[in-house]
Amino acid sequence: QFHPDRILIEPSGVGKLSDVAHAVEQVEGAHIGTKVTVVDAGKCRMYMRNFGEFFNDQVENADLIVMSRTDTASAEKILAATELLKQLNAKAGLISTPWDKLSGEQIVEAMEHNALHEELEHMEHEHHHEHGCGCGHHHHDHDHEEHEHEHDEHCTCGCHDHEHDHDHEHHHHHHADEVFTSWGMETPRKFTESALRGILSALEDEAKYGVILRAKGIVDAEDGDWLYFDYVPGEVDIRRGGAAVTGRFCVIGSKLNEQALKELFEH
Repeated sequence: QFHPDRILIEPSGVGKLSDVAHAVEQVEGAHIGTKVTVVDAGKCRMYMRNFGEFFNDQVENADLIVMSRTDTASAEKILAATELLKQLNAKAGLISTPWDKLSGEQIVEAMEHNALHEELEHMEHEHHHEHGCGCGHHHHDHDHEEHEHEHDEHCTCGCHDHEHDHDHEHHHHHHADEVFTSWGMETPRKFTESALRGILSALEDEAKYGVILRAKGIVDAEDGDWLYFDYVPGEVDIRRGGAAVTGRFCVIGSKLNEQALKELFEH
């Protein structure tokens, strides 16, 4: 109906880039431009450790990796993140300069350059079936389903060894809803900002609450305002805003201890 020139898709944070790309390829008349993955420079290793399969899939299938928080992360963390990302995907372009120092044109140019590079690589792969990951499995999107079926008990590339070495993980046939769950509740309770910050900081305790990937919500504050909050591991963001019909929040992660979380937010 609208005949757009370009469609931007922003998947869920626990969506698989390979699955999204595969779905787009099934749409008649659609062509994938650039697959871009944004990586927090200071949390790259932590996400790789806790969410290896999903995090790595996004990096492995990207044409361009854009590092965020490079203006606040230490030089050591930026270098370490760069090395980890290059191990997963040496062909993708990488933007490490803080965004406020770049123009939109520079970013688009990087996107288009790497999309063209990927297309040439894809054409070469069609003629020479030699580009694998070292274990004989190919990583191009059109081989995704075949690659999943090849990972059986005889595979020796280490892809199933989550605890051993996440740098060598590849595609797995897991969907987000098999690994991640969400829990939340509505509450009329009033919070102080310091108490809410303490609750969110406590989510770092994986043994007690599970592996928390994300938490967000709106709750009433004791001083008359409402508190809007976002949490990712290692970072708490609390803002003030207008009233909501009631307080509510959501926690997303793996192996959640819902009873412990309920006690934490109701304490």
